[in-house]
Amino acid sequence: MRKTECFLKKDAATPSSSGCLQGAAFRAMRIVKLLFFALTAPADLLVSAINNKYHLPLRERVAWNHRCLKRLQNIFSIRISLHQSSEQLGTLVNSPLLVCNHLGYLDPIVTGVLAPSVHVAKKEVAKWPLVGMFISMGGTLFIDRSQKRETRRLADSISACTRESVPVWVFLEGTTSDGQGVLPFHSSLLDPAVQNGWPVVPVAVLYSVPAGYESVHVPWWGDQSMLLHMWRLLALPYVEARVCIGTPEIDGTDRKTLAKRLHGRVCDLRKNLLPAQPYSV
Repeated sequence: MRKTECFLKKDAATPSSSGCLQGAAFRAMRIVKLLFFALTAPADLLVSAINNKYHLPLRERVAWNHRCLKRLQNIFSIRISLHQSSEQLGTLVNSPLLVCNHLGYLDPIVTGVLAPSVHVAKKEVAKWPLVGMFISMGGTLFIDRSQKRETRRLADSISACTRESVPVWVFLEGTTSDGQGVLPFHSSLLDPAVQNGWPVVPVAVLYSVPAGYESVHVPWWGDQSMLLHMWRLLALPYVEARVCIGTPEIDGTDRKTLAKRLHGRVCDLRKNLLPAQPYSV
């Protein structure tokens, strides 16, 4: 008889029945919470619209998005640990553009919880069932990377966010990775920062799971099925997201040079992500 795959222990050949049952309970509870979230989150936005006479300025949408991401952090049991003092969070709030390495669909939750903000995402994400609708309502900016003229349009959108004092997250790798390193950065999204002399804050994030659950890989990359990956992730007791925030970079002449510097900074920050003495948020 074929053994049932558990995904939750170091030794997949001898899965623990108690571990599997516990994982199934975590998963079932989180699925119920996700369904409740999907039903109630739009109502929260509707209340904001009514309070603003059916006009939702960007900051109201961003505030709603921030509340939603905090709820998702709780649902996925993501423990965010800052490897600096809490004062570093002020750097994010006061900077127009924020750059982070990209490991999967948990990244927007983690980074969005750190500060009320919006994200830049590829246009395909807008078509994802439910997900596309929610992030669109939250102010996410979409880009078609195959169209060069999109950079100019996106620059205008980022500038609009900046005028509202809303920081924008960009994942310059352009795709997700396995977490073993940081892929080269694309420079096109840095053009508005160079043209306007904006400071850009580098940020690094790494994930870890509880001891005994190492068979579950938090980064989602390559040709992995998102549904299967999430199915495994939902069974974890919790996920730890370790975050390191750097000092702002400013370069008013060359976006490619800025991209290289930011890549080096993110790589260095990533090396600092040790589990000792974090500050939890």
